[in-house]
Amino acid sequence: MSATRTIPQKVGDWQMAFNAIREELTPPTLRKILSEMEGVEGVQQFRSYVDLARTVMANDRAAGTIAALITQTGIKPVGVDYGDDE
Repeated sequence: MSATRTIPQKVGDWQMAFNAIREELTPPTLRKILSEMEGVEGVQQFRSYVDLARTVMANDRAAGTIAALITQTGIKPVGVDYGDDE
């Protein structure tokens, strides 16, 4: 990346990388399960909710850090085709 890139362009690169990495670390189905657990009652269910929430938050922090490192080094994020589509 050149030094002439604007801050919004740099943030856009980070956002694109973050979204891609975040989805790989925490699939949408797991986020859906977390949102459905918000109103849980009972000690064991609450502990499960907290554990899942901590995992999702840790994955999001990791995705943010990785995205920052990737975009800082000048690697431009692109779509990845794993070839598993049928």
